[in-house]
Amino acid sequence: LSTMTCLEVLSFVDNKIREVHPEFGLISSITSLRMHENPIVLPGPEVFERPTAQVIDYLGRIKVSQFTGYLDLADLELQSLVHQLHDAYEAKGINLARNHLTSLPQDFSKFQRCQELILDGNPMPYLEEIVGKIKTLQLLSLERMKEPLRALPENTFGGLRALVVLRAANNVISALPDVFKYLAHMEFLDMTSNLLSWLPPSLMHCKKLKVLLVSKNKLTELVKGFSNFHELHTLDVSHNKLERLPRGMGR
Repeated sequence: LSTMTCLEVLSFVDNKIREVHPEFGLISSITSLRMHENPIVLPGPEVFERPTAQVIDYLGRIKVSQFTGYLDLADLELQSLVHQLHDAYEAKGINLARNHLTSLPQDFSKFQRCQELILDGNPMPYLEEIVGKIKTLQLLSLERMKEPLRALPENTFGGLRALVVLRAANNVISALPDVFKYLAHMEFLDMTSNLLSWLPPSLMHCKKLKVLLVSKNKLTELVKGFSNFHELHTLDVSHNKLERLPRGMGR
């Protein structure tokens, strides 16, 4: 069907179709796609409740991810991912920003090649446990969640052993779990505009840290041992409650 570039109207109403392949998303000429009265399971039937242009856009993004390795489902007003991602499990990057997702499905752990996950702007107040099972994850972005993120659970966050970049600005996180000894690859940490009153001692194990952004929090002191950060080139602790500078910064 993807070679039928003149196709504009396509109707499969009242059949027994259970799966619609992402190839349909490559037929950009379609102006009317009718799939009513079918027992569609894949992708989720709620996809086909949308206007045709949005359906084609969605399917096209799934298909393109098979070529590029990057699944971009940002800004689609998705409320659920159930039954929608089986064609994209090989993706190395996933962008789900600014949807209406409150949770991730259990089969999300099948993205075992995923290196980048962007969840910005979703109403997800807690980091899903399933995220900690993606052992290849290098970049995790949780910025400005629609329902502000309250915590990074120790068991979940500590499992991200390959993590290099964490962006969690503009939330209401009051404490970071003391598990950074397992995150030796961390280079970039952005916790701007949260409620942090302290930094965990294990942060000193992140000897590759290059950027530490913790402005607009409630920090009264910084973690001891700043001399361990040999590669740190950007530190922002403005708009906190610091009374003195950390020792070791000049060593």
